[in-house]
Amino acid sequence: MTSDTPQSNGNGMAEVTLVVDGVSKTFETNMQKTVAALAPVSMQINKGEFVVFVGPSGCGKSTMLNLIAGFTQPTTGKILLDGKEVTKPGRDRLMMFQEHGLFPWLNVIDNVCYGLKRKLLHPRARREKARSYLRLMHLEEYEKANIHELSGGMKQRVALARALAPDPRLLLIDEPFSALDTVVRLELYAELQRIHQETHKTIIFVTHEMQEAACLGDRVMMFSGSPGAVVHELKIDLPRPRNFTDPQVQAHAQDLISRLQENRS
Repeated sequence: MTSDTPQSNGNGMAEVTLVVDGVSKTFETNMQKTVAALAPVSMQINKGEFVVFVGPSGCGKSTMLNLIAGFTQPTTGKILLDGKEVTKPGRDRLMMFQEHGLFPWLNVIDNVCYGLKRKLLHPRARREKARSYLRLMHLEEYEKANIHELSGGMKQRVALARALAPDPRLLLIDEPFSALDTVVRLELYAELQRIHQETHKTIIFVTHEMQEAACLGDRVMMFSGSPGAVVHELKIDLPRPRNFTDPQVQAHAQDLISRLQENRS
């Protein structure tokens, strides 16, 4: 069992992976009106940390995730990953969306291999690496299965394997479980925690579900208002693996709900 704490730089201090420095975002509408989507936000995320962005729809949390991914550029401020400014998408940051985005014309292992094509690996090495991530996701028996043969939860596990295979520095996850039924979601909460403990990946996860945030996050950052801003930060010190229905998880979720209601009033 691995540690839940962020990785140290050897001096007892957590190693910072991501720095968001005064980042804001405005958009121009078709009516030539400027809309402020995100107020200036600053934060630091440590190596190996599981950080959750929460808040209602339209609060800027997905906008922030897209800025970190490099899909769009900040209006003000800058984002640094390992000391280098983020100016465009890169394979050091991979995104997992609500829709799994798997290619239906490829089988399971070929979907996972697809993310490794730019690694300049021999095809045999790519398949072995893909198999290792399928084993990590407990999907090794399904490597030759067609995508349409899989359940919704299995598709998301294949999508997670594909995102992990290129070994990104930062894994960005945008509400991937909202379309799944409760039983499957509970299974995936356990799987994602296990993967996080085994890989030590730095993960940023977006959700509007407070109990999901309390179950998964080392730290929860609450976005509220328009333009979006971080209005509250909560550290979750509960041991892993966490159960979604655990009373302590529910207590943290209730705290988040109360904070959100306070900021709406």
